[in-house]
Amino acid sequence: MNKFIKKSLFVALTGAVIALGVSGCSEDKAPAPAKTTVATADSAPEPAAKKEYETFDVKPDNEVTAVERLKFEHDFTAQCVERELKNSVNKEDDEKRFTEQCECITKEVSKTLTDEEAEKFVGEHEDPQSLIIKFKSAAYQCVQEKAKPIEPNFSRKE
Repeated sequence: MNKFIKKSLFVALTGAVIALGVSGCSEDKAPAPAKTTVATADSAPEPAAKKEYETFDVKPDNEVTAVERLKFEHDFTAQCVERELKNSVNKEDDEKRFTEQCECITKEVSKTLTDEEAEKFVGEHEDPQSLIIKFKSAAYQCVQEKAKPIEPNFSRKE
């Protein structure tokens, strides 16, 4: 066969396999019908469904106790400062600055802390992936809020 025909046949077969694979991944279940209720004078209307919580990672029933939260904040800040001081040249001067930044990060992370995350971090000494993501987000927010140093003015005007 001709090289052009072989390539065309290969491309056509590859496209067909991809098309069949994509269509095979669709959901087979039909959507559930909407529930309708009619309130009568004798019956009270049904209570509204619970309002969904605002964030994906925090459920309202997973409350962290005050003691667990304080222990988490203390340990999390200490770990953050320790990690930042590893590569520091002037540890004494940098410790105050890092402590301030790490406390800001810890407060941001603690706002959305779940019971499971606190238990894993404090009890099992593990860093769950959700805490790592929250740490990065909080670090960006805390460092971004800091005022930038004044840039030098190279103009000759005085």
